[in-house]
Amino acid sequence: MSDRYPAQNPRVAYRVLDGSAVLINPDDSTLYTLNPVATRIWELADGQLPISEIARRLYGEFQVEQEIALRDMEAFLQAFQEKGLLSLMDHPPETLHG
Repeated sequence: MSDRYPAQNPRVAYRVLDGSAVLINPDDSTLYTLNPVATRIWELADGQLPISEIARRLYGEFQVEQEIALRDMEAFLQAFQEKGLLSLMDHPPETLHG
């Protein structure tokens, strides 16, 4: 899974307050409050970074072991994909160049 590219569902409404994100699922109005690590994963889930790069950044920012960061992040991403909050793509989306 580490070579996949997570991307936020653009329909999910969210705000970051005091380092923690609050998300609202548009399909069922469920509210999610994320801890600082999950918030950072959410912020980096832009469809352009592979999971392995996000784990590397978490390792540097939160001083957690990379293997643990990757394992926990993959579980988080899988759960959020199942809830429709984000998607896991095999490739980053094509960007338009003017």
